[in-house]
Amino acid sequence: MTDVTFVTSLQGRQAERVKEVSTGLKERRPQIKVDVLEAEQQKDILAKFKLKYGPCVMIDGSLQFVGIPSLRQLVEKIDLLAKAGEAKPPEPAPAQTK
Repeated sequence: MTDVTFVTSLQGRQAERVKEVSTGLKERRPQIKVDVLEAEQQKDILAKFKLKYGPCVMIDGSLQFVGIPSLRQLVEKIDLLAKAGEAKPPEPAPAQTK
């Protein structure tokens, strides 16, 4: 399963954008694990990637975006990494039974 992690900004910017894109990704790709981490509690992650403020997006622990991309850009990047073998391919959504 692919893991996508959003880290918010220390300055509180783009909070609505983080929420919008993370929610859209959950709806579009329910099989992908999506986490939103508050930058205040995750300063070590920002330091690891030499970022001062955030926000950023990681896919399977690898920094892919500084700032918040559009939903389309994020989905395309996930698909591209899956094809290249760098990300875990999305698992099919479970069959729904009535």
